[in-house]
Amino acid sequence: MSKRKTAGSEKYPAKRVKRDTSPVANITGTTQSVRKLGANAIPRLTTTALRAFVADILGQLPKDEEEKNKRTLRIVRMLPEHLLKELWSQMINAWPKFVGHNLIIEIFLRGSTIRFPGTLPGIKKQTVRALSKIGSTLKWLEIMGHDIPDQDFAMTLSSLPLLEHLNLRHSRQVGSRTCKAIYTTHELLTYLNLGETNATLPDIKPILRKLGKLQVLKISSMEGLTDSEITRTVEELFGSQPQFSDQGVVPLSNLRSLKLRHTSITGTTIALILPHLPMLQTLDASFVPIVSIPTVKIDTVPKLTKLSLASTPVDAKQLLPILELLPTLKILNLGALGASAKTATGFTIAGKQSTSAMGSRTLDDTALLSLTDILQSFHNLESVSLAGNSSLCTTKSRAVSYFIRQVGRKLKMLNLNGIPLLKSEDLEGLRAENADDVCSLEQLLLMGTSIDDGVAAHISACPNLNFLDLEATKVSEEGVLDIIDACSLLETINLSSCRGIGVQNRRKIFELWKRERNPEDINGAESATPRERLAYGKGSLESRSEIVLAGRWIEEKI
Repeated sequence: MSKRKTAGSEKYPAKRVKRDTSPVANITGTTQSVRKLGANAIPRLTTTALRAFVADILGQLPKDEEEKNKRTLRIVRMLPEHLLKELWSQMINAWPKFVGHNLIIEIFLRGSTIRFPGTLPGIKKQTVRALSKIGSTLKWLEIMGHDIPDQDFAMTLSSLPLLEHLNLRHSRQVGSRTCKAIYTTHELLTYLNLGETNATLPDIKPILRKLGKLQVLKISSMEGLTDSEITRTVEELFGSQPQFSDQGVVPLSNLRSLKLRHTSITGTTIALILPHLPMLQTLDASFVPIVSIPTVKIDTVPKLTKLSLASTPVDAKQLLPILELLPTLKILNLGALGASAKTATGFTIAGKQSTSAMGSRTLDDTALLSLTDILQSFHNLESVSLAGNSSLCTTKSRAVSYFIRQVGRKLKMLNLNGIPLLKSEDLEGLRAENADDVCSLEQLLLMGTSIDDGVAAHISACPNLNFLDLEATKVSEEGVLDIIDACSLLETINLSSCRGIGVQNRRKIFELWKRERNPEDINGAESATPRERLAYGKGSLESRSEIVLAGRWIEEKI
Protein backbone atom coordinates (compact mmCIF):
# COMPACT_ATOMS: atom_id res chain seq x y z
CA MET A 1 0.00 0.00 0.00
CA SER A 2 1.02 3.58 -0.41
CA LYS A 3 2.08 5.86 2.38
CA ARG A 4 2.37 9.57 2.04
CA LYS A 5 4.44 11.40 4.65
CA THR A 6 2.23 14.35 5.34
CA ALA A 7 1.16 16.21 8.42
CA GLY A 8 0.18 13.80 11.15
CA SER A 9 2.30 10.91 9.77
CA GLU A 10 5.32 10.78 12.07
CA LYS A 11 8.12 8.26 12.19
CA TYR A 12 8.42 6.51 15.53
CA PRO A 13 11.25 4.38 16.97
CA ALA A 14 11.70 0.88 15.64
CA LYS A 15 10.15 -0.73 18.71
CA ARG A 16 6.88 1.04 18.16
CA VAL A 17 3.99 -1.32 17.36
CA LYS A 18 1.71 0.40 14.85
CA ARG A 19 -1.94 -0.51 14.87
CA ASP A 20 -4.82 0.92 12.93
CA THR A 21 -8.12 0.45 14.74
CA SER A 22 -10.23 2.58 12.43
CA PRO A 23 -13.44 1.16 11.00
CA VAL A 24 -11.86 1.08 7.57
CA ALA A 25 -8.96 -0.97 8.86
CA ASN A 26 -11.36 -3.42 10.40
CA ILE A 27 -13.14 -3.81 7.08
CA THR A 28 -10.05 -4.71 5.13
CA GLY A 29 -7.96 -6.30 7.85
CA THR A 30 -4.74 -4.53 6.81
CA THR A 31 -2.69 -1.58 7.94
CA GLN A 32 -3.81 1.53 6.10
CA SER A 33 -1.81 4.34 4.55
CA VAL A 34 -3.15 7.79 5.26
CA ARG A 35 -2.48 11.28 3.99
CA LYS A 36 -4.03 14.20 5.86
CA LEU A 37 -5.72 16.90 3.84
CA GLY A 38 -7.22 20.30 4.49
CA ALA A 39 -7.76 21.52 8.05
CA ASN A 40 -6.58 18.17 9.48
CA ALA A 41 -3.20 18.32 7.75
CA ILE A 42 -1.40 19.66 10.82
CA PRO A 43 -2.45 18.35 14.26
CA ARG A 44 -3.13 20.49 17.32
CA LEU A 45 -0.08 21.57 19.28
CA THR A 46 -1.14 19.52 22.31
CA THR A 47 -1.50 16.40 20.14
CA THR A 48 1.95 16.95 18.64
CA ALA A 49 3.43 17.45 22.11
CA LEU A 50 1.91 14.20 23.34
CA ARG A 51 3.22 12.34 20.30
CA ALA A 52 6.71 13.68 20.95
CA PHE A 53 6.50 12.64 24.60
CA VAL A 54 5.33 9.12 23.71
CA ALA A 55 7.95 8.71 20.98
CA ASP A 56 10.67 9.58 23.52
CA ILE A 57 9.07 7.82 26.49
CA LEU A 58 12.21 5.83 27.38
CA GLY A 59 14.14 9.08 27.57
CA GLN A 60 11.41 10.80 29.54
CA LEU A 61 11.28 8.01 32.18
CA PRO A 62 14.85 6.63 32.47
CA LYS A 63 15.25 3.78 34.93
CA ASP A 64 18.34 5.23 36.63
CA GLU A 65 17.18 8.85 37.15
CA GLU A 66 14.69 8.85 40.00
CA GLU A 67 14.41 12.64 40.31
CA LYS A 68 13.65 13.07 36.59
CA ASN A 69 11.06 10.32 36.81
CA LYS A 70 9.33 12.04 39.72
CA ARG A 71 9.32 15.37 37.91
CA THR A 72 7.92 13.84 34.71
CA LEU A 73 5.23 11.89 36.55
CA ARG A 74 4.23 15.00 38.49
CA ILE A 75 3.76 16.94 35.25
CA VAL A 76 1.78 14.14 33.59
CA ARG A 77 -0.54 13.87 36.62
CA MET A 78 -1.47 17.52 36.08
CA LEU A 79 -2.90 16.83 32.62
CA PRO A 80 -6.66 17.40 32.34
CA GLU A 81 -8.74 14.29 31.70
CA HIS A 82 -9.27 14.86 27.96
CA LEU A 83 -5.49 15.04 27.36
CA LEU A 84 -4.85 12.10 29.69
CA LYS A 85 -7.20 9.98 27.55
CA GLU A 86 -5.29 11.01 24.42
CA LEU A 87 -1.96 10.22 26.07
CA TRP A 88 -3.26 6.80 27.16
CA SER A 89 -4.45 5.99 23.64
CA GLN A 90 -1.05 6.84 22.16
CA MET A 91 0.82 4.95 24.88
CA ILE A 92 -1.06 1.67 24.50
CA ASN A 93 -0.65 1.76 20.72
CA ALA A 94 3.04 2.69 20.72
CA TRP A 95 4.40 0.87 23.80
CA PRO A 96 1.90 -1.76 24.99
CA LYS A 97 4.57 -3.76 26.85
CA PHE A 98 5.79 -0.64 28.66
CA VAL A 99 2.36 0.08 30.17
CA GLY A 100 2.31 -2.00 33.34
CA HIS A 101 0.44 -2.12 36.62
CA ASN A 102 2.63 0.45 38.44
CA LEU A 103 2.50 3.04 35.67
CA ILE A 104 -1.28 2.72 35.42
CA ILE A 105 -1.71 3.20 39.17
CA GLU A 106 0.69 6.16 39.20
CA ILE A 107 -0.82 8.11 36.31
CA PHE A 108 -3.85 6.76 34.53
CA LEU A 109 -6.15 5.51 37.28
CA ARG A 110 -8.45 8.53 37.44
CA GLY A 111 -11.31 10.16 35.60
CA SER A 112 -14.58 8.82 34.22
CA THR A 113 -13.18 6.55 31.48
CA ILE A 114 -10.87 3.52 31.70
CA ARG A 115 -9.92 1.25 28.78
CA PHE A 116 -7.73 -1.86 29.10
CA PRO A 117 -7.47 -3.57 25.66
CA GLY A 118 -6.19 -7.11 25.31
CA THR A 119 -2.87 -5.89 23.88
CA LEU A 120 -1.62 -4.86 27.34
CA PRO A 121 0.25 -7.74 29.02
CA GLY A 122 0.76 -5.70 32.19
CA ILE A 123 -2.89 -5.77 33.30
CA LYS A 124 -3.21 -7.93 36.41
CA LYS A 125 -6.01 -8.73 38.81
CA GLN A 126 -4.50 -6.16 41.19
CA THR A 127 -4.95 -3.56 38.45
CA VAL A 128 -8.61 -4.43 38.09
CA ARG A 129 -9.14 -4.41 41.85
CA ALA A 130 -7.60 -0.94 42.06
CA LEU A 131 -10.46 0.43 39.95
CA SER A 132 -12.58 0.47 43.11
CA LYS A 133 -10.60 3.57 44.17
CA ILE A 134 -12.33 5.64 41.47
CA GLY A 135 -15.81 4.22 41.95
CA SER A 136 -17.18 7.70 42.60
CA THR A 137 -16.21 8.94 39.11
CA LEU A 138 -15.92 5.92 36.77
CA LYS A 139 -18.73 5.70 34.20
CA TRP A 140 -17.10 4.07 31.15
CA LEU A 141 -15.10 0.82 31.52
CA GLU A 142 -13.59 -1.55 28.94
CA ILE A 143 -11.51 -4.59 29.94
CA MET A 144 -11.13 -6.79 26.88
CA GLY A 145 -9.21 -10.02 26.40
CA HIS A 146 -7.81 -10.41 29.91
CA ASP A 147 -8.05 -13.65 31.93
CA ILE A 148 -8.97 -12.01 35.21
CA PRO A 149 -10.80 -14.40 37.58
CA ASP A 150 -14.57 -14.09 37.74
CA GLN A 151 -14.56 -13.26 41.45
CA ASP A 152 -12.13 -10.35 40.94
CA PHE A 153 -14.34 -8.86 38.26
CA ALA A 154 -17.37 -9.28 40.50
CA MET A 155 -15.67 -7.69 43.52
CA THR A 156 -14.53 -4.69 41.50
CA LEU A 157 -17.80 -4.10 39.67
CA SER A 158 -19.69 -4.14 42.96
CA SER A 159 -17.81 -0.97 43.92
CA LEU A 160 -18.56 0.92 40.67
CA PRO A 161 -22.22 1.95 40.98
CA LEU A 162 -22.07 4.79 38.43
CA LEU A 163 -21.10 2.66 35.43
CA GLU A 164 -23.04 3.38 32.25
CA HIS A 165 -20.80 1.60 29.74
CA LEU A 166 -19.26 -1.84 30.41
CA ASN A 167 -17.32 -3.89 27.84
CA LEU A 168 -15.83 -7.22 28.99
CA ARG A 169 -15.56 -8.83 25.54
CA HIS A 170 -13.21 -11.80 25.24
CA SER A 171 -12.55 -11.88 28.99
CA ARG A 172 -12.94 -15.64 29.14
CA GLN A 173 -13.34 -16.06 32.88
CA VAL A 174 -16.27 -13.67 33.23
CA GLY A 175 -19.26 -15.72 34.40
CA SER A 176 -22.12 -15.92 36.87
CA ARG A 177 -20.49 -13.91 39.69
CA THR A 178 -19.76 -10.98 37.40
CA CYS A 179 -23.28 -11.08 36.01
CA LYS A 180 -24.70 -11.02 39.54
CA ALA A 181 -22.59 -7.98 40.38
CA ILE A 182 -23.90 -6.27 37.26
CA TYR A 183 -27.60 -6.73 37.93
CA THR A 184 -27.31 -5.94 41.65
CA THR A 185 -25.17 -2.80 41.26
CA HIS A 186 -25.49 -1.15 37.86
CA GLU A 187 -28.97 0.25 37.45
CA LEU A 188 -27.57 3.07 35.28
CA LEU A 189 -25.98 0.73 32.71
CA THR A 190 -26.88 1.54 29.09
CA TYR A 191 -24.16 -0.46 27.25
CA LEU A 192 -23.12 -4.07 28.01
CA ASN A 193 -20.82 -6.33 26.00
CA LEU A 194 -20.40 -9.90 27.30
CA GLY A 195 -19.37 -11.37 23.95
CA GLU A 196 -16.91 -14.28 24.01
CA THR A 197 -17.09 -14.64 27.79
CA ASN A 198 -18.12 -17.60 29.94
CA ALA A 199 -21.49 -16.06 30.78
CA THR A 200 -24.62 -18.02 29.79
CA LEU A 201 -28.22 -17.07 29.11
CA PRO A 202 -29.37 -18.08 32.64
CA ASP A 203 -26.62 -15.81 34.01
CA ILE A 204 -27.87 -12.76 32.13
CA LYS A 205 -31.63 -13.27 32.60
CA PRO A 206 -31.69 -11.10 35.75
CA ILE A 207 -29.77 -8.43 33.81
CA LEU A 208 -32.42 -8.41 31.10
CA ARG A 209 -35.16 -8.26 33.70
CA LYS A 210 -33.76 -5.56 36.00
CA LEU A 211 -31.68 -3.13 33.92
CA GLY A 212 -34.40 -1.07 32.29
CA LYS A 213 -32.02 1.56 30.90
CA LEU A 214 -30.01 -0.93 28.84
CA GLN A 215 -29.74 0.25 25.23
CA VAL A 216 -26.91 -1.87 23.79
CA LEU A 217 -26.48 -5.61 24.44
CA LYS A 218 -23.74 -7.69 22.78
CA ILE A 219 -23.62 -11.41 23.55
CA SER A 220 -21.80 -12.89 20.56
CA SER A 221 -20.43 -16.45 20.89
CA MET A 222 -22.48 -17.05 24.04
CA GLU A 223 -22.59 -20.75 24.88
CA GLY A 224 -26.05 -22.32 25.09
CA LEU A 225 -27.79 -19.50 23.25
CA THR A 226 -30.24 -21.69 21.31
CA ASP A 227 -33.82 -21.43 20.09
CA SER A 228 -35.20 -23.46 22.98
CA GLU A 229 -33.40 -21.38 25.62
CA ILE A 230 -34.49 -18.10 24.08
CA THR A 231 -38.09 -19.30 23.72
CA ARG A 232 -38.11 -20.17 27.42
CA THR A 233 -36.60 -16.78 28.32
CA VAL A 234 -39.08 -14.85 26.18
CA GLU A 235 -41.95 -16.65 27.92
CA GLU A 236 -40.53 -15.76 31.31
CA LEU A 237 -39.97 -12.10 30.43
CA PHE A 238 -42.97 -11.36 28.21
CA GLY A 239 -45.43 -14.25 28.68
CA SER A 240 -48.81 -14.29 30.39
CA GLN A 241 -47.09 -13.81 33.77
CA PRO A 242 -44.01 -11.73 32.95
CA GLN A 243 -41.31 -11.52 35.59
CA PHE A 244 -40.80 -7.76 35.84
CA SER A 245 -38.29 -6.26 38.25
CA ASP A 246 -39.31 -4.87 41.62
CA GLN A 247 -39.40 -1.40 40.07
CA GLY A 248 -41.87 -2.53 37.42
CA VAL A 249 -39.32 -2.18 34.61
CA VAL A 250 -40.43 -3.70 31.30
CA PRO A 251 -37.50 -5.88 30.15
CA LEU A 252 -35.50 -4.58 27.17
CA SER A 253 -38.03 -1.79 26.55
CA ASN A 254 -35.18 0.64 25.75
CA LEU A 255 -32.91 -1.77 23.86
CA ARG A 256 -31.64 -0.20 20.65
CA SER A 257 -28.80 -2.51 19.60
CA LEU A 258 -28.52 -6.31 19.82
CA LYS A 259 -25.53 -8.41 18.71
CA LEU A 260 -26.04 -12.18 18.43
CA ARG A 261 -23.32 -13.22 15.98
CA HIS A 262 -21.56 -16.62 16.29
CA THR A 263 -24.42 -18.20 18.24
CA SER A 264 -26.75 -21.13 17.51
CA ILE A 265 -29.98 -19.22 17.02
CA THR A 266 -32.13 -19.51 13.87
CA GLY A 267 -34.63 -17.37 12.03
CA THR A 268 -37.34 -18.62 14.38
CA THR A 269 -35.61 -16.85 17.25
CA ILE A 270 -35.31 -13.62 15.27
CA ALA A 271 -39.02 -13.62 14.47
CA LEU A 272 -39.84 -14.41 18.10
CA ILE A 273 -37.88 -11.63 19.77
CA LEU A 274 -38.40 -8.72 17.34
CA PRO A 275 -41.99 -7.93 18.43
CA HIS A 276 -40.75 -7.50 22.02
CA LEU A 277 -38.04 -4.97 21.11
CA PRO A 278 -39.98 -1.91 19.93
CA MET A 279 -37.01 0.49 20.16
CA LEU A 280 -34.51 -1.80 18.38
CA GLN A 281 -32.46 -0.05 15.68
CA THR A 282 -29.42 -2.30 15.18
CA LEU A 283 -29.42 -6.09 14.77
CA ASP A 284 -26.29 -8.15 14.09
CA ALA A 285 -27.05 -11.82 13.44
CA SER A 286 -24.03 -12.62 11.27
CA PHE A 287 -22.45 -16.10 11.29
CA VAL A 288 -25.54 -17.80 12.71
CA PRO A 289 -27.50 -20.72 11.15
CA ILE A 290 -30.43 -18.68 9.83
CA VAL A 291 -31.88 -20.58 6.88
CA SER A 292 -35.11 -18.58 6.71
CA ILE A 293 -37.02 -16.02 8.77
CA PRO A 294 -40.72 -16.73 9.34
CA THR A 295 -43.11 -14.08 8.08
CA VAL A 296 -43.76 -11.39 10.68
CA LYS A 297 -46.52 -8.80 10.85
CA ILE A 298 -45.50 -5.38 9.62
CA ASP A 299 -46.73 -3.68 12.80
CA THR A 300 -44.43 -5.85 14.94
CA VAL A 301 -41.19 -5.08 13.09
CA PRO A 302 -39.03 -2.41 14.79
CA LYS A 303 -37.67 0.44 12.69
CA LEU A 304 -34.21 -0.99 12.13
CA THR A 305 -31.46 1.31 10.88
CA LYS A 306 -28.76 -1.40 10.71
CA LEU A 307 -29.06 -5.08 9.78
CA SER A 308 -26.15 -7.51 9.44
CA LEU A 309 -26.70 -11.06 8.17
CA ALA A 310 -23.24 -11.77 6.79
CA SER A 311 -22.27 -15.43 6.29
CA THR A 312 -25.65 -16.87 7.10
CA PRO A 313 -27.17 -19.72 5.05
CA VAL A 314 -30.36 -17.74 4.44
CA ASP A 315 -31.81 -17.85 0.93
CA ALA A 316 -31.54 -14.35 -0.51
CA LYS A 317 -34.91 -14.64 -2.29
CA GLN A 318 -36.65 -15.56 0.98
CA LEU A 319 -35.00 -12.58 2.64
CA LEU A 320 -36.44 -10.02 0.22
CA PRO A 321 -39.95 -9.85 1.79
CA ILE A 322 -38.34 -9.11 5.17
CA LEU A 323 -36.23 -6.30 3.72
CA GLU A 324 -39.33 -4.69 2.23
CA LEU A 325 -40.52 -4.14 5.82
CA LEU A 326 -37.36 -2.17 6.72
CA PRO A 327 -37.43 1.10 4.73
CA THR A 328 -35.60 2.97 7.51
CA LEU A 329 -32.34 1.03 7.01
CA LYS A 330 -29.10 3.02 6.90
CA ILE A 331 -26.62 0.12 7.00
CA LEU A 332 -27.13 -3.29 5.37
CA ASN A 333 -24.58 -6.12 5.47
CA LEU A 334 -25.40 -9.08 3.22
CA GLY A 335 -21.86 -10.34 2.78
CA ALA A 336 -21.38 -14.00 1.74
CA LEU A 337 -25.06 -14.91 1.89
CA GLY A 338 -25.46 -18.68 1.71
CA ALA A 339 -22.25 -19.43 3.58
CA SER A 340 -22.93 -21.80 6.44
CA ALA A 341 -22.68 -20.10 9.81
CA LYS A 342 -20.29 -22.84 10.81
CA THR A 343 -17.73 -21.67 8.26
CA ALA A 344 -16.38 -18.95 10.54
CA THR A 345 -13.07 -20.75 10.96
CA GLY A 346 -11.12 -19.29 13.84
CA PHE A 347 -14.23 -18.11 15.68
CA THR A 348 -16.23 -19.86 18.35
CA ILE A 349 -19.88 -20.60 17.79
CA ALA A 350 -21.85 -21.47 20.89
CA GLY A 351 -18.63 -22.25 22.71
CA LYS A 352 -17.27 -24.63 20.04
CA GLN A 353 -14.54 -24.03 17.49
CA SER A 354 -15.83 -23.92 13.92
CA THR A 355 -14.03 -25.67 11.05
CA SER A 356 -16.61 -26.84 8.50
CA ALA A 357 -16.48 -26.06 4.79
CA MET A 358 -18.21 -23.12 3.15
CA GLY A 359 -21.69 -23.48 1.72
CA SER A 360 -22.98 -22.25 -1.64
CA ARG A 361 -23.82 -18.58 -2.21
CA THR A 362 -27.50 -17.61 -2.58
CA LEU A 363 -27.20 -13.95 -3.63
CA ASP A 364 -26.91 -14.28 -7.40
CA ASP A 365 -27.57 -11.81 -10.22
CA THR A 366 -31.29 -12.55 -10.33
CA ALA A 367 -31.71 -11.97 -6.60
CA LEU A 368 -29.61 -8.80 -6.78
CA LEU A 369 -31.89 -7.31 -9.44
CA SER A 370 -34.87 -7.84 -7.13
CA LEU A 371 -32.90 -6.49 -4.17
CA THR A 372 -32.02 -3.36 -6.15
CA ASP A 373 -35.67 -2.65 -6.91
CA ILE A 374 -36.38 -2.76 -3.17
CA LEU A 375 -33.40 -0.74 -1.96
CA GLN A 376 -33.66 2.11 -4.46
CA SER A 377 -36.62 3.47 -2.50
CA PHE A 378 -34.68 3.41 0.81
CA HIS A 379 -33.80 7.09 1.05
CA ASN A 380 -31.83 6.76 4.32
CA LEU A 381 -29.52 4.00 3.10
CA GLU A 382 -25.82 4.92 3.51
CA SER A 383 -23.81 1.69 3.57
CA VAL A 384 -24.19 -1.69 1.84
CA SER A 385 -21.87 -4.70 1.90
CA LEU A 386 -22.17 -7.40 -0.76
CA ALA A 387 -18.68 -8.74 -0.04
CA GLY A 388 -17.96 -12.39 -0.69
CA ASN A 389 -21.03 -13.09 -2.84
CA SER A 390 -19.10 -15.01 -5.46
CA SER A 391 -22.22 -15.93 -7.47
CA LEU A 392 -22.56 -12.34 -8.66
CA CYS A 393 -21.43 -11.32 -12.16
CA THR A 394 -21.91 -14.86 -13.48
CA THR A 395 -24.58 -13.92 -16.07
CA LYS A 396 -24.99 -11.25 -18.75
CA SER A 397 -27.70 -9.41 -16.80
CA ARG A 398 -25.27 -6.69 -15.58
CA ALA A 399 -26.99 -6.87 -12.19
CA VAL A 400 -24.08 -5.28 -10.30
CA SER A 401 -23.90 -2.38 -12.74
CA TYR A 402 -27.65 -1.83 -12.34
CA PHE A 403 -27.30 -1.96 -8.54
CA ILE A 404 -24.47 0.58 -8.54
CA ARG A 405 -26.38 3.02 -10.75
CA GLN A 406 -29.65 2.78 -8.85
CA VAL A 407 -28.34 2.33 -5.28
CA GLY A 408 -24.55 2.13 -4.91
CA ARG A 409 -23.58 5.62 -6.13
CA LYS A 410 -26.03 7.18 -3.67
CA LEU A 411 -24.36 5.53 -0.66
CA LYS A 412 -21.44 6.65 1.48
CA MET A 413 -19.87 3.18 1.69
CA LEU A 414 -20.03 0.28 -0.77
CA ASN A 415 -18.22 -3.00 -0.11
CA LEU A 416 -17.76 -5.27 -3.14
CA ASN A 417 -14.74 -7.16 -1.81
CA GLY A 418 -14.31 -10.78 -2.80
CA ILE A 419 -16.48 -10.85 -5.95
CA PRO A 420 -13.93 -12.50 -8.25
CA LEU A 421 -15.81 -12.01 -11.54
CA LEU A 422 -16.46 -8.29 -10.99
CA LYS A 423 -14.85 -6.33 -13.86
CA SER A 424 -14.16 -2.68 -14.55
CA GLU A 425 -17.20 -2.23 -16.79
CA ASP A 426 -19.46 -3.34 -13.94
CA LEU A 427 -18.65 -0.07 -12.18
CA GLU A 428 -19.77 2.19 -15.01
CA GLY A 429 -22.84 3.00 -12.93
CA LEU A 430 -20.64 5.30 -10.83
CA ARG A 431 -20.61 7.83 -13.65
CA ALA A 432 -23.30 10.48 -13.66
CA GLU A 433 -25.96 10.61 -16.34
CA ASN A 434 -26.23 14.38 -15.86
CA ALA A 435 -24.00 17.07 -14.35
CA ASP A 436 -26.17 17.59 -11.27
CA ASP A 437 -26.12 13.92 -10.25
CA VAL A 438 -22.95 13.71 -8.14
CA CYS A 439 -21.81 10.35 -6.76
CA SER A 440 -21.95 10.35 -2.93
CA LEU A 441 -19.51 7.50 -2.27
CA GLU A 442 -16.83 8.15 0.34
CA GLN A 443 -15.56 4.58 0.79
CA LEU A 444 -15.28 1.98 -1.97
CA LEU A 445 -13.91 -1.53 -1.40
CA LEU A 446 -12.95 -3.68 -4.41
CA MET A 447 -10.40 -6.12 -2.98
CA GLY A 448 -10.02 -9.43 -4.79
CA THR A 449 -11.98 -8.47 -7.91
CA SER A 450 -10.98 -8.61 -11.61
CA ILE A 451 -10.90 -4.86 -12.20
CA ASP A 452 -8.04 -3.28 -14.19
CA ASP A 453 -7.06 0.24 -15.29
CA GLY A 454 -10.41 0.60 -17.03
CA VAL A 455 -11.94 1.23 -13.64
CA ALA A 456 -10.10 4.55 -13.26
CA ALA A 457 -12.56 6.42 -15.47
CA HIS A 458 -15.48 5.18 -13.36
CA ILE A 459 -13.92 5.76 -9.92
CA SER A 460 -12.84 9.22 -11.05
CA ALA A 461 -16.53 10.13 -11.05
CA CYS A 462 -16.51 9.93 -7.21
CA PRO A 463 -15.38 13.40 -6.05
CA ASN A 464 -16.15 12.66 -2.38
CA LEU A 465 -14.08 9.47 -2.20
CA ASN A 466 -11.64 9.37 0.75
CA PHE A 467 -10.95 5.62 1.06
CA LEU A 468 -10.27 3.10 -1.72
CA ASP A 469 -9.36 -0.57 -1.40
CA LEU A 470 -7.77 -2.05 -4.54
CA GLU A 471 -5.91 -4.93 -2.91
CA ALA A 472 -5.19 -7.94 -5.14
CA THR A 473 -6.60 -6.34 -8.30
CA LYS A 474 -5.11 -5.78 -11.78
CA VAL A 475 -4.71 -2.00 -11.62
CA SER A 476 -1.36 -0.43 -12.56
CA GLU A 477 0.43 2.70 -11.37
CA GLU A 478 -0.99 4.83 -14.18
CA GLY A 479 -4.54 3.83 -13.34
CA VAL A 480 -4.10 4.69 -9.66
CA LEU A 481 -2.45 8.03 -10.46
CA ASP A 482 -5.43 8.92 -12.69
CA ILE A 483 -7.75 8.18 -9.76
CA ILE A 484 -5.69 10.37 -7.39
CA ASP A 485 -5.79 13.17 -9.98
CA ALA A 486 -9.58 13.11 -10.03
CA CYS A 487 -10.32 12.31 -6.37
CA SER A 488 -8.82 15.25 -4.50
CA LEU A 489 -10.24 14.09 -1.15
CA LEU A 490 -8.68 10.62 -1.33
CA GLU A 491 -6.72 10.07 1.88
CA THR A 492 -6.38 6.29 2.21
CA ILE A 493 -5.61 3.70 -0.42
CA ASN A 494 -4.77 -0.01 -0.19
CA LEU A 495 -2.61 -1.46 -2.97
CA SER A 496 -1.41 -4.67 -1.31
CA SER A 497 -0.74 -7.55 -3.71
CA CYS A 498 -1.33 -5.42 -6.81
CA ARG A 499 1.05 -7.09 -9.29
CA GLY A 500 0.80 -4.19 -11.74
CA ILE A 501 2.39 -1.82 -9.21
CA GLY A 502 6.01 -1.97 -8.09
CA VAL A 503 6.49 -3.25 -4.56
CA GLN A 504 8.11 0.01 -3.43
CA ASN A 505 5.40 2.17 -4.94
CA ARG A 506 2.55 0.24 -3.32
CA ARG A 507 3.40 1.98 -0.06
CA LYS A 508 4.47 5.26 -1.65
CA ILE A 509 1.90 5.89 -4.34
CA PHE A 510 1.23 9.42 -3.10
CA GLU A 511 4.94 10.25 -3.30
CA LEU A 512 4.99 8.83 -6.84
CA TRP A 513 1.97 10.96 -7.68
CA LYS A 514 3.77 14.06 -6.38
CA ARG A 515 6.85 13.33 -8.47
CA GLU A 516 5.02 12.58 -11.68
CA ARG A 517 1.81 14.62 -11.49
CA ASN A 518 2.40 17.36 -8.88
CA PRO A 519 6.17 18.09 -8.75
CA GLU A 520 5.84 21.66 -7.45
CA ASP A 521 4.64 20.31 -4.06
CA ILE A 522 7.55 17.92 -3.46
CA ASN A 523 9.55 20.21 -1.18
CA GLY A 524 6.59 21.55 0.76
CA ALA A 525 7.55 19.80 3.97
CA GLU A 526 11.16 21.02 3.91
CA SER A 527 10.13 24.66 4.38
CA ALA A 528 7.76 23.91 7.25
CA THR A 529 7.93 25.19 10.81
CA PRO A 530 9.38 22.96 13.57
CA ARG A 531 5.87 21.87 14.52
CA GLU A 532 5.04 21.02 10.90
CA ARG A 533 8.39 19.27 10.45
CA LEU A 534 7.67 17.06 13.45
CA ALA A 535 4.26 16.22 12.00
CA TYR A 536 6.04 15.15 8.81
CA GLY A 537 8.30 12.83 10.81
CA LYS A 538 11.18 15.33 10.62
CA GLY A 539 12.74 17.59 13.23
CA SER A 540 15.47 17.10 15.78
CA LEU A 541 15.18 16.01 19.39
CA GLU A 542 15.65 19.68 20.33
CA SER A 543 12.60 20.74 18.31
CA ARG A 544 10.60 17.93 19.90
CA SER A 545 11.62 19.13 23.38
CA GLU A 546 10.61 22.68 22.47
CA ILE A 547 7.18 21.46 21.39
CA VAL A 548 6.74 19.49 24.61
CA LEU A 549 7.61 22.58 26.65
CA ALA A 550 5.22 24.69 24.56
CA GLY A 551 2.45 22.19 25.17
CA ARG A 552 3.10 22.29 28.92
CA TRP A 553 3.08 26.11 28.91
CA ILE A 554 -0.25 26.16 27.05
CA GLU A 555 -1.82 23.71 29.49
CA GLU A 556 -0.61 25.79 32.44
CA LYS A 557 -2.15 28.93 30.94
CA ILE A 558 -5.43 27.12 30.26
